[in-house]
Amino acid sequence: MQASDIYRWSGITGILAGGLNLIVELLPEQLSPALDLFVNILGLGVLTALYVRQRAASGVTGWIGYVTQFFGMAVVIGFLFTQAFVLGSLDAAQRAALLTGPAGIVTVIGLAITAAGAILFGIASLQAGLFPRWAAFLLMLGFVIVPIGAAVSPLLKTAGEVILSAGLIGLSYSLFSGAREAS
Repeated sequence: MQASDIYRWSGITGILAGGLNLIVELLPEQLSPALDLFVNILGLGVLTALYVRQRAASGVTGWIGYVTQFFGMAVVIGFLFTQAFVLGSLDAAQRAALLTGPAGIVTVIGLAITAAGAILFGIASLQAGLFPRWAAFLLMLGFVIVPIGAAVSPLLKTAGEVILSAGLIGLSYSLFSGAREAS
């Protein structure tokens, strides 16, 4: 498979993931965890394609941002799996014990690592200049707002997800449309 094909398919995947991420926000809480898990798994692939596309221009900051964000998202995906397939079978006391114990702490740390990685990756993307600046900025901003919103206000979290999705769609469209130039 040619590099241009990988970028094109990754762009399509990112546009799909951004759209599905918006749908997750509209679904009832009982239906959204499995789709949220799927969206975040797709996001790892798109993040990798974005990094590879700009790796030469983004330098060490891009690498550190990519690895940090990838690691944080992998930790969060572990929690999303638990949320989708385990928490529903527990009673309220068991859920509370799980979420206030090590699993909850690791998830918060994973979200913080993801946000730090997104900031570094966003800065590297802005410096590299291969993707639209507005999209890199929105993705970075969304990854910061979402965990804060999760702790503070569902409305703020939803706003963060919308911002994050807009950035992801913008970057992914650029990845898709610039696939021929990248080869």
